[in-house]
Amino acid sequence: VSKLVLGARSTEKLDGLKSDLAKRYPDVEVLTLKLDVSDTESRKEFFRRAVAFGRCQVLINNAGIIKNRFFQSMTDEDLDAVLHTNLVGTLHLTKLFLPEMLKHDRGHVVNISSISGFTAAPYGSVYAATKAALSSFSASLRLEMQ
Repeated sequence: VSKLVLGARSTEKLDGLKSDLAKRYPDVEVLTLKLDVSDTESRKEFFRRAVAFGRCQVLINNAGIIKNRFFQSMTDEDLDAVLHTNLVGTLHLTKLFLPEMLKHDRGHVVNISSISGFTAAPYGSVYAATKAALSSFSASLRLEMQ
């Protein structure tokens, strides 16, 4: 039996996806959990419940928000939200799961980034910065794990 854990801030869409997956792949057990990658306790609880459900072989980080506007007019709250969701939370979540993968000498981390990390666009400087940093983190982590 294969297992899949899905996490998101809103579990409503995940529950619909879980139902769809159950129909298409009846041999896959799916667990849906609330997860806000920008929140330390949410990450820890997600990790705890996910590992209790089964061994993690693949971690896919896909969290992201956009607050496109002129950089100078961004509020500190919006700036922090983009940084913590798109980058900081992903780093912390990876740091939680990596020891489990290393313990079993198996695992993959997939970070979903964006072309915005490689191109300049007006009003998207913070988003682009987080995606560029995420791409660089991914490449660097890969080298560390070789």
